[in-house]
Amino acid sequence: MNIKSKNKKAIPTGRQSIPIGRQGFTLIETMVALSIITFAILGPISLATYSVRTSTLVKNNVIASFLAQDAMEYIKNWRDDNYLQGVDWLNKLKGPCANPSGCRVDTTLSWDDNSAIVNCPGTCPLLQYDGSSYNHSSGDDTIFRRKYMIEEDGKEAKISIIVSWDDKFGSHSFVWEDYLFDWHP
Repeated sequence: MNIKSKNKKAIPTGRQSIPIGRQGFTLIETMVALSIITFAILGPISLATYSVRTSTLVKNNVIASFLAQDAMEYIKNWRDDNYLQGVDWLNKLKGPCANPSGCRVDTTLSWDDNSAIVNCPGTCPLLQYDGSSYNHSSGDDTIFRRKYMIEEDGKEAKISIIVSWDDKFGSHSFVWEDYLFDWHP
């Protein structure tokens, strides 16, 4: 006996029907989910990039400050040696270094070496690093250029040391200024 009831629905065979509103993700929901995932991935990547840039800049600033300090101490010692030799206190220091292009200074050379301080006709050459010191005669080229300029005013001289470099993040410079005085009578 096969009796069909009009009030009962037949159980579907094969696929079951899903209630309306539960058919799956819509295009808008998918786009929102992809945007959230993208921002979740890009945040740490941009933070890592910023950290690498900042640490590189800090490292190069520290090296530049040491290079500037090294040159300033060399120039002060040269001034003192001039006094001990009985010559003008700025002997060999000012001359061509009073012009805007400045001079390069190789702090690994002695004061009587004529190539210790040389005028830069335009851009000073790159410093070289030989594994123990920065110089202008041996080693591999670095990214740093160092020059100094001098402005004399009687018994006072303003010394400016400029260390500049270019890296993948742009052009940078570190400037150290100090004053020297003709302190001997």
